[in-house]
Amino acid sequence: VWFNLYILLVGGYYLYKGVQMKINGIVTLGIIIISTLMLVRYFDMEISYLLKTLLYIGLGVALLYFNKMYTGKMLEDDSEVKSQE
Repeated sequence: VWFNLYILLVGGYYLYKGVQMKINGIVTLGIIIISTLMLVRYFDMEISYLLKTLLYIGLGVALLYFNKMYTGKMLEDDSEVKSQE
């Protein structure tokens, strides 16, 4: 349990730092870490398939939402830089 929490925190840290530093590679690394943890835990958890499915749909929607917010922020920052030039 502690190892899973640690891996989740590492993935979240990379997401946070990637957004702060505006480096897509670090953001992608954080997403890959969290997605890999989800995949490994999918086969390890002893809960019903319905609950697993709902969890994965929820996490997928959350990642899509994060992606939309992140790319929107990046586009806004780019347009501000171009307007200052």
